[in-house]
Amino acid sequence: MAEEELEEIFILFDRTGEGKIEIAQIKDVLRSAGLNPQGADLEKLEADYKDKDSIQFAEFCAIYKEMKAKPQPAKEDFLEFFSIFDREKSGLIDSLQLRAFLCLKGDSRLTEDEMEVLVKPLEDTKKEVVPYKELITLVMGDP
Repeated sequence: MAEEELEEIFILFDRTGEGKIEIAQIKDVLRSAGLNPQGADLEKLEADYKDKDSIQFAEFCAIYKEMKAKPQPAKEDFLEFFSIFDREKSGLIDSLQLRAFLCLKGDSRLTEDEMEVLVKPLEDTKKEVVPYKELITLVMGDP
């Protein structure tokens, strides 16, 4: 991603217009820039910046470059993972099981609100299932 594009994303998260974002926003800005930071990486960032409330764009660029250099999971990895829970090989996963897994387990746990935004557009509420291939495409894009 070009630095100009990255700066545009950064500015969207700059609530005060002072050219900085809160430490708690780093995860969201990285995700908006197409990365999927893992829990261990986020914990390290929190520890590294525990004495700061915010960072400027130059600091964020360094974080972005470091995270981008790390291998990112492939779509196929997620398809293989979710297929473990798809006993009927229907391409569907139980909504409650998915919610429990993504909110309570895993490296980067979601909040209930984040989960709702993610799952609601895809969920078949009558059958209480989510098409996981569509979910993966929604999250990762369609390469």
